[in-house]
Amino acid sequence: PKEIDPKFEAVFKEVGREVEAKMKADGTAGHFGSCHTFWRRQKEALKQRGIEWRSPPELNPNTNYD
Repeated sequence: PKEIDPKFEAVFKEVGREVEAKMKADGTAGHFGSCHTFWRRQKEALKQRGIEWRSPPELNPNTNYD
């Protein structure tokens, strides 16, 4: 997984902090199902940095996440 690859680790941490801060600011953090919003925004932010990433639901289509 790219999240644990040393060459991407810092980028994932930075993007995670950015996405979390934006979600807290707009009130979407901490709600039921907010993980999907987090993953969508994380994917978009990573793509802007040239990193293709697939979210847990994309990798595990038969699993439900809340």
